[in-house]
Amino acid sequence: MDSWQIMFDEANRIVQSAQTLEDAIQQIVASARNNTDVFDEPDYWERVEQHDFRKSFTAVMDWARAGLLELEEGEGCGYLYLDLGDCPESFYFYYLGGKQWNGEYNTEAEVIFSNSVHELDDAVLTWNRENTSCDFHGDNGYFLWLVFGSFALVTVLRDRLLRQIFLRGRERMEIYSGFEGLYFPLVRVTPAGVIHSTSALRDTIEWQTEKTGQLELDLSD
Repeated sequence: MDSWQIMFDEANRIVQSAQTLEDAIQQIVASARNNTDVFDEPDYWERVEQHDFRKSFTAVMDWARAGLLELEEGEGCGYLYLDLGDCPESFYFYYLGGKQWNGEYNTEAEVIFSNSVHELDDAVLTWNRENTSCDFHGDNGYFLWLVFGSFALVTVLRDRLLRQIFLRGRERMEIYSGFEGLYFPLVRVTPAGVIHSTSALRDTIEWQTEKTGQLELDLSD
């Protein structure tokens, strides 16, 4: 199985099952230790396990709220992409209106919010803090940030009032999370609540690494 597919599958599983930040971090570390062919820096995961992420998590949840509230009014179904891109890790919201990601960078995508981990000044998340060395951990760091950012967004979406404001007249919003053009279906948001992606929904993802190196996403009913 492709290393990034493992990363995305595990990220989706953890975001669905974790109830608290502490629970999410424990599951991230456990997953990394169970997939050492992909996440190959045990010392890094020791640091993650012992680190206090609460301040940074609050900040990232604030980013999520601010980004969601940037959306204009709409109708029908909307598609929102949380891009947690690397080098440095970022926190971008792209809105495609009623269109879906077509597997290629789309110039029509609207950037409605952006931040960077450099703003967090976090000893684990903000690498290259002293500008003396590139404290870079490859897939290890990507995995941590993918779950961290996605879980912050899902945690914010538990607020019913915020969901009503965020939808702004839409019947539903399909939200994806990922980076470098690779996204997994995170949640479907409706006035009634948040629906995590199911196995049936995830089955619509077709890996096309040989053709494009990206995901082709299809959320048609």
